[in-house]
This record gives sequence, C-alpha cells and structure tokens, in this order.
Amino acid sequence: MRTVLVMNLTGIVLYGLYFLVKKIFGSRLSHKWYYIILRIDLIAFLIPLNQLGAVYRDLWRSAKDLLGIYRLDTTLYTPKSKLMFMDGNTVRLSYGAKLELIAFICYLCIAAGITLYYIIRSGKERQVFRDIKKMDIQLRDPEFDNIKTLLGIKRKVRLISCGNEAQIATTGIFKPIVFYCESEASLTEAEASARKRFILMHELIHVKRLDVFWIELSRLANTFFFFNPVVFILRKELEAICELSCDEAVLKGAAPENKKTYAHILIDSAVGADKNL
Repeated sequence: MRTVLVMNLTGIVLYGLYFLVKKIFGSRLSHKWYYIILRIDLIAFLIPLNQLGAVYRDLWRSAKDLLGIYRLDTTLYTPKSKLMFMDGNTVRLSYGAKLELIAFICYLCIAAGITLYYIIRSGKERQVFRDIKKMDIQLRDPEFDNIKTLLGIKRKVRLISCGNEAQIATTGIFKPIVFYCESEASLTEAEASARKRFILMHELIHVKRLDVFWIELSRLANTFFFFNPVVFILRKELEAICELSCDEAVLKGAAPENKKTYAHILIDSAVGADKNL
C-alpha cells in the first residue's frame, strides 16, 4: 500500500509541474512537448519508485520542523519491523499493520470492480468495430500506403471502410486498423483529395505514436488510482492533448489554404459526432 501511495505522490508532483509549465509557456510551447510531459507523468503513476519514499519522508520531517508540528505523525514510512512484533514464539501483526492490510484489500476490491467495468466497456467498443469490419470491406489505397512510407510506418496497418464520418477512428495496439469513409458532401476533386490525405495522415500519426496504447494506459492508471481526481484529470488532458498534438503534426508546414481545409474537416467531424449521440 505504501508503494501505491509513493507512486501516487510522484504522479501528483509531476502533474503539478506540467500544470506550472503550461501556465508559464502556454501556446509558446508546442502540444508535442505537452504530450511528452503527460506521458512521462503517466509512467510515473504506474512505475514504483520506492527510492522516492525516503525523499518524501525527509520533506515531511522538514515540513513538520518548519511548521512546528510535533504530535501529528504518519505511518506511511514506518519501518517494516514496527509492523510486526513477537508474542512468545509467534510473530503477530501490529494494529497499524492490520489496518493497512484491510485498506489494501478494500483497495484491491474497488480496483478490480473498476477494471471489470473498463473491460466490459472496451469489449462493447471493440464489438462495434468488429461489426463494422463484418459489414464493410477492406480498402487498398495507394495514398494510404504513401503516407505510411512518409511516416516511416513499417508494420501492417489495415484500412477499413466505415459507414459514416463519426466512425472514422484508429483502433488496435498490435494490429492497428484505420476506419475511414468517403465524404458525402459535394466537394471538388481537389478538396476531396486534400480531405482524404489529411484524415489518413491524422489517423496514421496516431498509429505511429502508439496513441491507442497510451490512452489504454491512462485508463489503467485511472483504475489503480480511482481515489485520486488528479489521475482522472490527467487522463482527460492526455486525450485532448493527444488530438491537438496530432493536428499540430498534420498541419506542420501546411499552406494556409490547406489549414482552412483541415479546419473544415474538424468541424464536419464534430458535427457528425453530435448527430450520432
């Protein structure tokens, strides 16, 4: 349980640094760097860094001395030897150790329940995409292959036709699939070509950066630290910055007229999503 709390504190500290950096630099720093910082923060939430426990303990002691707090204490960093005592020839748990064990069991039960919820939810999402794959056909598109080569993506990525624009998405970590549909709007050939290239570029950047993996990892962190609202905020921020950094990568070096076309694509996607709610 102490390891969980140390991981929790480390993630909170790093998210605080992210928030500070964002407030200081704002739009002067690209979304690419914000996305990198958030992924580092996410890793900090999930990797046990027990060595930092001693740092937090020293900071706590310094804070107590500074504030004059002498009676208030914490068992967070109590040495393990104090959690047990000898009763004759029997080793028994101390009262604090029993409370910690009960708290850890409750934590595991709640985390297991949330994990089950995400498994069911992910199963329903995958079922939707499986249904689309059954109804529609796999596409072979030279433009898709050209963009893959341009981005340096060597692994196999399938392109599947979907029913409407609201279903355009990327799914799969090990076997990525891009769902794409042609626009129903009356566009000129040049506009349709630009739209297609931008959408495929956007989705393939998600594939290259393994964004589906990072989103799923943020859900895992949300499961482990269900008691911490910072993790929920981190997950929502990660999803938003992920999309913004992807848009930024797509538009890098683009001409003004192409940026206008991409803006229309984003608006059309948002409108399409609202209609399907």
